[in-house]
Amino acid sequence: MALTVHQIALRLAKHIGVVSLDPADPSNLSPLHGPGLRQGDVEDLLACINGALQELWETMPQRVRRERLGDAEAHPPRVTAEDLGAASDPGRTIPMVEGWEETILLPLALYRLTAHPAFQPLKAKEEIARQARVARRLVKRSDRPLLPPVLVTLFR
Repeated sequence: MALTVHQIALRLAKHIGVVSLDPADPSNLSPLHGPGLRQGDVEDLLACINGALQELWETMPQRVRRERLGDAEAHPPRVTAEDLGAASDPGRTIPMVEGWEETILLPLALYRLTAHPAFQPLKAKEEIARQARVARRLVKRSDRPLLPPVLVTLFR
């Protein structure tokens, strides 16, 4: 099942101490979760998501892009502040290959978020950078056909 725009933003937000995208939500003010939602945080999350979408768009082989997103998509999909607002559709998804939200988009967006001053945990930055490199390789190789399994004969 595809992740919604809200789910993607919230998975990123937890790394900067944000529990909810609603500024009035009292759980954001809890000292257990860090500073909570501050002015500019939603814009930072949007920049990370849209930057990852742009990178994905530019890295994806053109044939794969056409097959997966269709000829109608002349530009990468974008996420706006209205998509994350209270009046938005909480079920909105980003048009992409099933499963790529978690394996490709989130690692690329999370890598961008490591530059945020409230990013936690600092120790995870190296692993996040590694996951972003793996995601980039997966996208670049996405047009390669899958090889059939090879029959192996084991000798005793």
